[in-house]
Amino acid sequence: MRKFTFLIFMLLLPFSAFAANGVEKAKKFPTDTPITVLSPIDNTGIATGKIPKWNAVTSKWEMGDDTGGAGSGDVSSVGDCLDGACLDGTSDGGTWIKFYDAQGATQLIGGDTAGVVALTLPIATGTLFGSGGTDFVKDTHIDWGAGAGQVSIGDLPDAYEVIPFTFKPFGGGIVINTTCEKPIAYAGTITKVEIECDASSSIQIEVYKSSTASPDQRVFTKISASAPMTLTTAYQSSDSTLTGWTTAVSAGDTLQLKVTSATAGNPTVRTQAKIFITRT
Repeated sequence: MRKFTFLIFMLLLPFSAFAANGVEKAKKFPTDTPITVLSPIDNTGIATGKIPKWNAVTSKWEMGDDTGGAGSGDVSSVGDCLDGACLDGTSDGGTWIKFYDAQGATQLIGGDTAGVVALTLPIATGTLFGSGGTDFVKDTHIDWGAGAGQVSIGDLPDAYEVIPFTFKPFGGGIVINTTCEKPIAYAGTITKVEIECDASSSIQIEVYKSSTASPDQRVFTKISASAPMTLTTAYQSSDSTLTGWTTAVSAGDTLQLKVTSATAGNPTVRTQAKIFITRT
């Protein structure tokens, strides 16, 4: 019996030593053991927010920034830039961004430009687009660059209106002293006049202006000086010189055109006179 008991003791002795050694190791490496005891790891630069990253060159774990996936509340993308630096002008920094609007998103896209393009919005003064459609371009000009590179209203095409006056023949031709009147709704300058006929014709038309809005009080003054609108044996004529003319008009003025000369029986078809006014 004693021999049997001794034999059992000898068999269990290694397992007791192994268990004791495991307990000892558990004491040496508690659950709050710093990660720096692991090997191989370089804890240089360890700080809040740093995580171990494997460096295949040094074959060590080293401290680095956490640049993993987006967390709660983080921006996941900007336009078509999914991660990294966005809107920085690089090839993977995004090519468009969108702005919310209840009627549909507004998308800003970088086009195929020939070089660097800088868009500078009005900051201190000016309005690109005002509510209600006013002041689409503030101060009536666009400033792109400076000096010789500046684009101003003088570089843009003139905004003009064409006022048509139609004369119809009566009894075989245009009757002398026939008049036609049109009101002017804006201020401007007469820059050109034209006459057109459906057949080759000869005719002269004087131009008058009244600054009184009331029809029964209008007094017309000739503004065409000694250079009336003239068409001589032709279908069309144009005059932008307007020698001696009073060319300024105001909102509320009325223009009157009067036929002062026409070849007998001619023109026998419709005649249209046009006044070109550049707005000011």
